[in-house]
Amino acid sequence: STDPKEEGMFNAITNERIRKLNSIDGFQWDLAPQWTSFEQRLGEYKQFYEEQGHGFIPQHYEKNPPLGKWVSKMRYEHSLLKKGEKSQMTSERVQILESVGFEFSNQGKSIAKETPEEENDDCPV
Repeated sequence: STDPKEEGMFNAITNERIRKLNSIDGFQWDLAPQWTSFEQRLGEYKQFYEEQGHGFIPQHYEKNPPLGKWVSKMRYEHSLLKKGEKSQMTSERVQILESVGFEFSNQGKSIAKETPEEENDDCPV
């Protein structure tokens, strides 16, 4: 909206200031961060899984940092749910995540590197 007063955002701002702010190219009244849906991140996870053959996405995944954070958050919320603690994870989401092979734990497993190393047959092991 071009008039934040109509949206109930401000009562103390003058119409002149509203007009001036609206005239600034690229100015946005909405300061809320843009949220990415569960379904979108799930799609990114599935794509990673299909391409890499595993779901061990590191928390600080350089190619897609938000996906790494999302995977970490899903693991954390799942662990809270399993402990019977307050969690944002629902049983429905657990089923959805399980259906795509989501790795809820990475304990005891090495997280694959982001780029596979080339094998060198000439090098003795």
